[in-house]
Amino acid sequence: MTEVQKQARIPKLHELIGRIRGKEKVTIYGESKWKGTYWYRLEVNIENKNIGQIKVFKDRLETEKIWKAIEDAEYVDKRYLFFCSSFMGSWQLNNWKELKNE
Repeated sequence: MTEVQKQARIPKLHELIGRIRGKEKVTIYGESKWKGTYWYRLEVNIENKNIGQIKVFKDRLETEKIWKAIEDAEYVDKRYLFFCSSFMGSWQLNNWKELKNE
């Protein structure tokens, strides 16, 4: 694989600022190799882009702490800088940083 091909595979991260309004746990069914696992659909209010949802896959996160915070709903009343990649028309969370509330 050439250096150009390697760079093409690295997703561009977008910085989105906002809050999480809620979450939905989505279980994977069917004949997929991920059958029985789950991911989260976050309902968000994003200040700097017109986005209403961000998908969260455990294996795409940079740290396990984010997954645990989402499962335990530790995001309530907090404001974040989300680092997301855009994939096939949807936004996927890679990392986040908690911001001071305004």
